[in-house]
Amino acid sequence: MKKMVLATAVGTMMLGGFTPIPLSNPTVRQVEAATISYVKPQDVEVSWISGDIVYDDGSVSKDATKSSQFTTKTSEKGTLIIELKKKEYRYMEMYRDPQASEWLPAFLYVQPYGFDGRDQYAKKVTGIQKSDFINRDSVENFTIRQVYYIEQPKADKKYYLGGVGTSSPNSYYIDAKFYPNVDLTKISKAERSAYIKTAQKGDEIPASNVSHIGRVLIQANDMVLYNKDGKVHRKLKQYEGLRVYQVQGDRYQVGGGFYVKKTKNTLFYVGHIYGKDQHLSVYKPNGEFFKKFKPMENVRVYSTENGRYNVGAGYYALPDFHVNFDR
Repeated sequence: MKKMVLATAVGTMMLGGFTPIPLSNPTVRQVEAATISYVKPQDVEVSWISGDIVYDDGSVSKDATKSSQFTTKTSEKGTLIIELKKKEYRYMEMYRDPQASEWLPAFLYVQPYGFDGRDQYAKKVTGIQKSDFINRDSVENFTIRQVYYIEQPKADKKYYLGGVGTSSPNSYYIDAKFYPNVDLTKISKAERSAYIKTAQKGDEIPASNVSHIGRVLIQANDMVLYNKDGKVHRKLKQYEGLRVYQVQGDRYQVGGGFYVKKTKNTLFYVGHIYGKDQHLSVYKPNGEFFKKFKPMENVRVYSTENGRYNVGAGYYALPDFHVNFDR
């Protein structure tokens, strides 16, 4: 599993050589922060719900306030990241000031914030949160990234944001992602940004770093390899595989001017996939789960399109950090 490794300074350069710095024993939190496994972020459903305001005198205003609701796909520990961009919230500009504290007083609550008399003292999901101010030099792109680690996930998977400007749908443009089973509050803003950028590429098929485009599998003993002059170079063995550099009309170019003719006994595929340290899941054409393949068990890929590895007859696998693709 791919991991993010954080650098630790252990010495200083001085005239005449390297002087080691005595290291204190690391805390548990420092050790845990040293490596964080990359995980694919989950989409989070963002919605607005209405509720009653209950005043100190007991009077009630029905459906007089709103709360932003964040629903994760799974009920598990992890990091909820909420990104806020200005819509109409007038004080957003204040946070762009480089002299302003890089912290937004917006908290994650167990129940809808502001409903039924609940205020800032209501029960919070977590006391562990970070604020990252991004693109402070841009009015349009200034973003406040709120980072919350959920230690005790809720069964209903619903969480609520409360704080400055969070009771109006007109305050912010909101986007949210959930990173299961990792705590991204343990790392710095720069490390968090790098982690998010890499993690979001986990669902992309990696670019090829080889010159061949696939392979051709020989499925009978009567096949031959031709040279650039069209003469037979040698016979091919059944189940022999050759790298393919180009597909031209009725032939597969396999390098050096040699080629194999397309017939019913040739099978072209673009490579293999396998799970490096986890099972590889394959899905049916209708999206239903089909089968898990053991770690390091190869599955042939016939094409890559629409962000999928097509493994035959409409069945497919999805790219992920633990899925390796070899051409």
